[in-house]
Amino acid sequence: FFFFFFFFFFHFLSCQQPAVIPCSCCNKTISGLSTVVRCSKCDSVVHDTCSTNSTCLGCYTPPNTNKFDSSPTFNPYSPLTGTLHDDSNDKLISISSILDNCVYVDKLQTCGTNRLSAVFYNIDGVKSNFNEFCVRRASLSHGYDSDPSFYFLCETNLKYSEGKFYSLPGYTAHHLLNSTTKSKGSGLTIYSKENLPFTRCSNLTVECAGFQSLGGKLDLGGGNHVNLLVIYRYHRGCSHDELFDTLSKLLDRACSTQCVIGGDFNFDLFNLDSSKVVGRYFPVLCVD
Repeated sequence: FFFFFFFFFFHFLSCQQPAVIPCSCCNKTISGLSTVVRCSKCDSVVHDTCSTNSTCLGCYTPPNTNKFDSSPTFNPYSPLTGTLHDDSNDKLISISSILDNCVYVDKLQTCGTNRLSAVFYNIDGVKSNFNEFCVRRASLSHGYDSDPSFYFLCETNLKYSEGKFYSLPGYTAHHLLNSTTKSKGSGLTIYSKENLPFTRCSNLTVECAGFQSLGGKLDLGGGNHVNLLVIYRYHRGCSHDELFDTLSKLLDRACSTQCVIGGDFNFDLFNLDSSKVVGRYFPVLCVD
């Protein structure tokens, strides 16, 4: 009797599955270890990272302002300089001085209907993070007169015909699929507004052992155009000589006219003085 009692008791416990609650913003499962927030407006439960000021990203409306921000938060190094007592402080001062030259940009100038604008995003897997990308995109669009002209995505990890399942209303998708030599960590996408005469170009699209590049040109009329590229460099893949030779030739072609480049090159510029590899990268991309 006791044998059957314990058998059915443990069988009953094993059949009890924990409730699966999806985050209403990113649709990912809220696990028992997740930090959650209940939205003060719609009462939905979301991840803490999918909320702002106790409000989910779907309900959040940024303050009405003509600036991106009212304080220079784009220079996070400024308050740190002078607080360290080793060589790293010199690097902070150097980088901070560069960022201090940044200026505020009016959102109408950036996303206005007559101006070119682009947003870069390392999505780290479209299939896993596309919903979160759309939520963040919607939250950033509040108060803007126009959406960005282009979205650049890297590390999409898309294969075969999967790209057709990930469209943005009002945009045309241009995909460079995941490298056949990698299970993940590659793949690029450019979303261009449907009303823009953007054409993908084979001479700006590169697949090599060191990086991927997806590029095209936007016709400005009167025989003028601007090149647009998104580039992702792998952490490993080929010799540095091959990498910089291929990258230099690509940039020579791209910069033959006005050019906009977005990407992730996986180089730590803090090591500019100590790393020969970073020292070679900087003059290749940052030229007068």
